[in-house]
Amino acid sequence: MQFDPLYAPTGGPASRWDLDPVRGEVRYPAEWKRWLQLGDASELDSTRFWRSRVHPDDLLPMLGALTAYLEGWRSSYEARFRLLDGLGHYRPMLSRGETTERDATGRIVRLAGVLCDLSRAPAPPAPPRAAAPGGEHAQVLQAAPVGLLRVEHGLVRWANAAFCDLIGAPAAAFIGRPLTRLLPVPLDVGAGPLEVPLQRLDGGHRWVQFSLAHLPGRADVSVLACVDIGALKARHDEVEHLALHDALTGLPNRRLLQLRLEQALEIAGREGTRVALAYLDLDDFKGVNDRFGHAAGDRLLCMLGHRMRTAVRPQDTVARVGGDEFVVLLAGLQAEAEAEAVLGRLMTEVGVEVRLDGGGSVRAAVSAGLVFAPAGPACPVALMAAADAAMFAVKQAGGDRLAVQGSPR
Repeated sequence: MQFDPLYAPTGGPASRWDLDPVRGEVRYPAEWKRWLQLGDASELDSTRFWRSRVHPDDLLPMLGALTAYLEGWRSSYEARFRLLDGLGHYRPMLSRGETTERDATGRIVRLAGVLCDLSRAPAPPAPPRAAAPGGEHAQVLQAAPVGLLRVEHGLVRWANAAFCDLIGAPAAAFIGRPLTRLLPVPLDVGAGPLEVPLQRLDGGHRWVQFSLAHLPGRADVSVLACVDIGALKARHDEVEHLALHDALTGLPNRRLLQLRLEQALEIAGREGTRVALAYLDLDDFKGVNDRFGHAAGDRLLCMLGHRMRTAVRPQDTVARVGGDEFVVLLAGLQAEAEAEAVLGRLMTEVGVEVRLDGGGSVRAAVSAGLVFAPAGPACPVALMAAADAAMFAVKQAGGDRLAVQGSPR
């Protein structure tokens, strides 16, 4: 028989095979089946039958090599394994194959290759058994607080209890599955730790940190370490939120406002839009505290802050920068009239009577100063100062209105 150079074996008989991985059907010439003294039973065309005759120590590496090829991890398929013949003897085999057909989605639906009997040639060393660690070391690894996986030929071969807890399933649910089915993103050896939300098999997720490394001298075997960083991530997000938001109202604070103002000015310069800033101060807020108490005053600030936020556009920012002082950043404006309309709506909402705990009610009023950033480069500090000055002038004149000032120079 003649074979392509890709499949040329060294010693021993060989035969072509044809595999349909979707249906699990495989075809060999009748001569090959008789050579192995397997008979002509119909089950010989089933991949399940052939898998049942592969040596138990070689089955997962063989399937891993095939899965890695089908999943696109490898550019070609090759596997060495021991196959049980009809006389009860294991024969060393070499199997090679390549794609001959794909469906419309690009999925491999047919492979063709050759299976070579190496029993007449010097048999290669049997693939090492990919089993879980044994003895005391196994107990240590199982008890480790870090999730650990052993991956061979792209397939998960072993997992400890910590990883099972992270994924939310017993090891039997994913042993033998491709690693790509468990990870949300590709992970490269030596690329450093990667923080990702791990999708649990029960539908939830946990933030984890992954690291991957090869076993020394074994490029086909990897160890994956997985650390639960959910609590650390939540704490980090909480600290970051507290650093950028007002503790009472939950609105952005002065620091976050400064960051967003700088960003809005940069975008406006690039896209040719306008930016406006309004400084607001509640009129006679001290009277509310004196009359109803500080708890009622805090409640009023929270309610008014919520009203302001719902009155502006999604791209706008309402920040609390002092006791009863708020700043509204209006970004992406096409015309100055847009800003005046938003501020008019906001002041109307703020002026609606508020019922406080204990049966009291109050109608809040605000003094507001609105300024527009110049068309060219603008200084955030100067813009804030100009809006503050415009608000103060309204306050001095009796309050309860909006003053619009030109661009600060």
